Amino acid sequence: MDIVRNLNLKVDIDRAGVWLVRLPQSLLTCSSLVELTMLSDCIFDIPESSVMCFPSLKIIFMSIRSPDDNLMKKLFRNCPVLEDLSIHGSNLNNEDEVMFDIKVPTLKMFRIWLGIDYHVSKHKFEITSCNLKYLYIKDYTSSSFLVNDSPFLDVASLDVRTMPVTIGEMDELEINRAMELLSGINCTKTLSLTAYTMEFISLAINDDMPTFSNLIHLELGIKACFGRKLLLRFLAISPNLEVLILEMDHGVECTLDSFVGFETKSVPSCLRLHLKVIEITDMRGICNELHMVKYLLRNSEVLQKLEVSFASSKKKKYLRRQILNYYKGSPICEIKFI
Repeated sequence: MDIVRNLNLKVDIDRAGVWLVRLPQSLLTCSSLVELTMLSDCIFDIPESSVMCFPSLKIIFMSIRSPDDNLMKKLFRNCPVLEDLSIHGSNLNNEDEVMFDIKVPTLKMFRIWLGIDYHVSKHKFEITSCNLKYLYIKDYTSSSFLVNDSPFLDVASLDVRTMPVTIGEMDELEINRAMELLSGINCTKTLSLTAYTMEFISLAINDDMPTFSNLIHLELGIKACFGRKLLLRFLAISPNLEVLILEMDHGVECTLDSFVGFETKSVPSCLRLHLKVIEITDMRGICNELHMVKYLLRNSEVLQKLEVSFASSKKKKYLRRQILNYYKGSPICEIKFI
């Protein structure tokens, strides 16, 4: 085993529909293994003693369907030099919650994708690593994520979706987990939130939003019924923001009354002092979008560039004229249309 550096494991589903592979114990102490790919659910017995496991393993990619709870609690904390962890789960069929205890001080990158087929897994992922730099979460299963140690992330990208239920059907723990996740990543430099994630966060919004003091690059998916009002909250808690990218999501539109209060007496400090670039994609040019652009242009005092792309070319000339006529708080701002 000592000559193995990269190991790829894949076993076809058996007749009972179970992916289950028991790995040899010698794999645990293989000193040459650097990269491990498991495309089937695997089982191996990690001893309770202080025996060092996976002494050289730096990269793990694992595909899960029926993960073993005991293994997931012990595996990652027994990888002393692990730097890159990717988990891919589809159609998870565990009836019980599984706890993924990812306590790895050396971990720098964590990526996870959890998909469903009309099934909710509600597994729990606890990530503890002070050296984490890149975090990518795409979760459609209503799982729970908790990030400890508030790592100084370079990039955090979240696509977290709720199940199709009404707000009244969601319990308090379900709603608050969105705020717990945000609080754990508030030291990131770059933050990307899809429109679905913004919708989830909007259910948990309160006065205890964490401050993102290190954030300089923010990407948000904006839905009509909540996104633009929630945008102000993120600007208020991102005092050093320099780049703002807004991707318009054209769902069900709300009445203009829904946007009363978009403008506030207190302008976020990032608009007055730091914001240099704004990019808006797929803009339709409806009244609420124009109201948002007008506000951002007027209050962004050091803005250098506003770039706008339109969902349709039909009203492009009219919208160009409209936006170019808005007052600019920054005399050096250049407006580009795509």
